[in-house]
Formats: sequence, structure tokens, C-alpha cells
Amino acid sequence: MSTLIRQVGDQASVVLTAHPLQRVGAYALAALAAKATTGELADAKSPADVLPEELAAAVSVMVRDAENAAEAGRVGVGSFWLKASGAFFPNSPMNHRPTLGKRTRGENNARISAWRTMPDPATWPGVPCALCGRDAVAFHGKVDVPLIEAAGVHNAVPSGHGGLALCWPCVCCFHALPYAARLTGGPSSVVHSWEDQFVRRSVMRQLDATYRRIVTGSDPGKSKPNEHELTVLRRLRDYDHPLAADVELLVFSNDNRGASLSRHSLGVPLAEWLRTTLRDPARKRGWQRLVAAYTDKKLHGSRPLAYDAFHRPTRIFVVATSRLTAADGLRAVVHFDRSLAALCCSFVREVMQVNQADIELVETLAGNIAARIAAEERAGALTTFRHQSVKASGLMSWLERESLLATLGRKGAATPSGDPFYTAAQFRLLFDFDGQGWLYRRLLVVAVLEALHSHPTWPPPDAVQKAAELGEAADFHNDNELDDEAGA
Repeated sequence: MSTLIRQVGDQASVVLTAHPLQRVGAYALAALAAKATTGELADAKSPADVLPEELAAAVSVMVRDAENAAEAGRVGVGSFWLKASGAFFPNSPMNHRPTLGKRTRGENNARISAWRTMPDPATWPGVPCALCGRDAVAFHGKVDVPLIEAAGVHNAVPSGHGGLALCWPCVCCFHALPYAARLTGGPSSVVHSWEDQFVRRSVMRQLDATYRRIVTGSDPGKSKPNEHELTVLRRLRDYDHPLAADVELLVFSNDNRGASLSRHSLGVPLAEWLRTTLRDPARKRGWQRLVAAYTDKKLHGSRPLAYDAFHRPTRIFVVATSRLTAADGLRAVVHFDRSLAALCCSFVREVMQVNQADIELVETLAGNIAARIAAEERAGALTTFRHQSVKASGLMSWLERESLLATLGRKGAATPSGDPFYTAAQFRLLFDFDGQGWLYRRLLVVAVLEALHSHPTWPPPDAVQKAAELGEAADFHNDNELDDEAGA
């Protein structure tokens, strides 16, 4: 009898496991418990600290929401939760559309209550929970757990098996998962990390937005491009502590048409760079300029920028340097965007983690080049350098020529320090075609522009005329996409 009491007692507390979706669901369950017992999400505890009566209160909230959704489906009224839940709990008692209207509300409620009630201990299968090791209460299929393809088939158990063995608290975590997910008309997503405090904050923010939609019954609608990735930027901006773990974006569906899961990760250096950049007022203008570089007539730049952060982060550096150097015709003759340049350099140091000694080699060469261009006292000297630097072969030839002239003592060709114009170490950095030569060549052009605009004789007399010929730089856009609280 004492063993049975202990086993049942184990089913009244939540344990965080190694399953990302269970972890997110556990924090959602803790937030629901706080909302049910105190009315304040800010009072949410760590999942492990949720008391048995608080866990029961959270389950009651979920049962009530499921009953309301089922009733909406029974009478033919649109329901946010009913539509969204189809992608989480297909064919469950709350959304089995062919039969909802054939039963009374009381009958539907009874079926939902039975579904969301812990099985009798006499029926437990006698095996441990696959996630936490406590006693499992049943084998669970896709009606309860996302990414299980059918009640009788699972990709981790033999065909014909009942599903995944789970304890009751772990089942409840999966039931709570949709509250912490960004729900759309297609795949949904959650933000996860092994840094617990970040997951807690992220879940609380999402649960608040999701619950507003549940209350209003608003349709999830079709997701805008890169909406899932943009959500992560919002979560990073909200977080005010240094990150010590990667941030993951999990995009998934449990729909009957086919379960799916894709996982994308931001490493700590990039996640921290984004977090601090989004929160730091000193970097705000640089960020706006970067967003503007990504923006076109159809799409606000924060969306493709967010996509690149997850799928091709190096492109952020490429887009920033392209904006700074205006590859389609140099527009930085008169003005130089120092805020974007500073952001670009911080990306190189903090995210790409380029060696500081190598950066200094590039900056030294850039200073020599800037002095050489300024000595010409005409804007055309800069445009000539820029056009030559578009291709590695052109830049190599230009540097060799200027180095030779400096060595021969041509007037105006000497370096400010008297040191060599161009060294073998700098050559190796710029023209290492099997490594990061492309990065240093791009960085060199940016550094030349920055050094020029700090030179006492720049801009030259014909700078305004030359800039007018090349066109004016585009205006930057405010990053209002990140301020879309209703869509959080």
C-alpha cells in the first residue's frame, strides 16, 4: 500500500527532462498554475516547485479550455483553440469534428474530462516513464504527444506498440505545450534553450499572447514570412541576462497529414550579439541601418535578417558591408555610416570571432590606403580603389602597384608611419582563397572608408559632385516589426 501511495504521489510533481518540448510544456504548465491560483503570470514558479494542488488547478484550466473549444465546434462557431489544437491533438475528444455535433455538451465534456484525467493505477503498464523514469501511467500516442505518427506506430518503438510510456505530469506538460507555442495556420513553433531562466521568460511572454487569443477566439491566421525566426528576436530582446546556452527554434506539426519537426539553433556568440544589440541604445541606429539594408518594397528587413541569423548567419556581415561600401556605385564619398560600421565590426569580433591581431593588420593597411587616397585630393581616387577591390585580382594588382610606388618614394605614396605600405602578413590575410580572405577583403574596404572619414583633408573639393553622380543613400527604416506585441 505504501508503495502505491508513493507511486501515486510521484504523479503530482513536475520534473524537467531532456526532451525540449516537454521542457517548454513544463514551464507553460507552471505558468498556467500561477494564472489559475494567483491570476498573475509573474508569480509562476519553477516547474519543480509547483505544488500538487497548483498542478491540479492548471489541469482544470486546460480541461475548461478544451471543453469550450469542443462546444464551439459542436455548435459550428469558429474557435482559435479548436483550429489550433488540430495540429497538436488530432482526433482527440476536443476536436473530433465528425462526432462533436452528434453529442450533447455534457457528453463531450465527459469525454474530455476522461481524456484529461490520470488513469487508474490498476491500469498502469508497469514500466518507467520514457522521459523522467518515474512510473508510467499509460502508453501515449499522437493524441497526446506531438511527433508520434499514430496511436499504434512510433518511430522509437516497434510497430503495433501502444506508443510512448509517460507519467502523468509529463503527459500534462505535452497538454500544456500549445499554450507556449506560436500557433499558426500551419506548423507551430516554440523557443527553447538549456538556460532555464530564458525558457521561463520566453514561455511567459508567449503564453500571455496565446491566452489573449484563446479568450477572444481570434483565428491564428496565416503566418507571415519568417515569423518563427522573428519571434526569437523578440524573445532575445526581452531577456536581460547574459546567455550561457544556445537558443533553439523548434518548428513542428502533429497534424494528421504528417508529423514534422525541424530544429534550428543560434550559438551563444550570435545569440548574445543579437540580444545585446537589440537591447543596447548605443547600437540602435546601427541595427536600424542593418534592417534597412535588408528591407525591400515587399518585406520589412527584420524578417529576412531573422531568417539569416538561423540559416546563414555569415550573410549578416555580407549585407552590412555591402550597405557600407555600396557595391553598385560608391555612395560613401561624403558620408560614412559609422553606426553600421561599428555594428559590423562588433559582429566580426563577437560572432565570427576573428582574431584581434588580424583585425589590426587590416586596419593598419586601411590607414595606409586612406592616406594614399586622401593625398590625391580628388574623389575619383576613392572610386578607383573601390572598383578595383570588387574582385580579388583587381585589389591585388592595385595594392602591388601602390606598394611599389611607396617603395620607390613617389611623392604622396609614403605611409604616415614610415613603415612598409603593404606586408606579407597582410597579403596572406587578404588573399587566402581557402580560408577567410573574402572576409578580410570586405573588412578592408569598410576600414578604408572609416579611416578616410577621419582624415583631416577628407572629403576632397569634388566630393559633393561625385556623390551626386553616384546617387544618395536610402533612408533607414524603424524596426517596428519587433514592437508587434499583439503578434508575439
